[in-house]
Amino acid sequence: MRSSLNPEIEHILAYAYRRSVALSAWNGANLNHVKEPVLEALARYKFRGITCSIDGITNETYAAYRRTGNVERVFENIRKINANKRRWKTRYPKLRWHMIAFGHNAHEVAPARALAAELGMEFFLKASWDPNYSPVEAQGPTAPTAVPDPARAAAPASSPGAQPAQGEDLTRTYCLQLWEQPQINFDGKLLGCCVNSWGAFGHNVLEVGLERALGGERLAYAKRMLQGTAPARDDVPCTACATYVGLAGARQWIEAPPPPQGVAGFLKRHGLGRTVVWINNRYGSQLLPVLERLRLA
Repeated sequence: MRSSLNPEIEHILAYAYRRSVALSAWNGANLNHVKEPVLEALARYKFRGITCSIDGITNETYAAYRRTGNVERVFENIRKINANKRRWKTRYPKLRWHMIAFGHNAHEVAPARALAAELGMEFFLKASWDPNYSPVEAQGPTAPTAVPDPARAAAPASSPGAQPAQGEDLTRTYCLQLWEQPQINFDGKLLGCCVNSWGAFGHNVLEVGLERALGGERLAYAKRMLQGTAPARDDVPCTACATYVGLAGARQWIEAPPPPQGVAGFLKRHGLGRTVVWINNRYGSQLLPVLERLRLA
């Protein structure tokens, strides 16, 4: 987790907690180098979740792809996070194990899945970005856990967002970020999704504020493009993305997600998202089971 190398990361986590801002690292981390106080702060300040990239359970297998990495150190850090979660009586951070399926680690998929369950982690097996590197010959338990993304497979390789198909259907995940989790670059550029690195959706967030930036015409138009109700337009980053090219070619459009439901959804729809975070930070462990039983969560 590169953010853990920031010398001020503990202060950042504490400040976000005090300001009721939920932080996460779902895009991925390797957990090779994390200091002890940071491991505690992740639980203490209820860092929401971490995707851990772990491509083997033995160091020989793991380091074949994660060069210079040490998988035993990764597992030690995960166990320390879990210990801190028990100490601070929290379910955060949630942990997700992502394993890329290769020919050289196929024999470790089943034990990795079992170890993930032991460590209280979700487990996802993904296909490699490069099908020519250590290809997987076997099927069954070593195959990726979901159908490859046809949009990426069909997209022209010259597109800026072009990538080989993966095990998970990431198309919906990435595109839905425009509605559910609009991505913002460190410099305030509104990227929309985590795939886009070549354009922006209008106003800079740091210059005009989040509300105005998210209400911009270009982002609204991009959503219509993804839903198939508007043609491609040159000033919208999606036009140059392999995912959109594949969707448009197959006419497999995105469905806009429904508004968030339950009590938390009601508060979020009325601009009280940070109130939801505040309640969750302080009373989530007591309230969540009750709300789930009442079907209000």
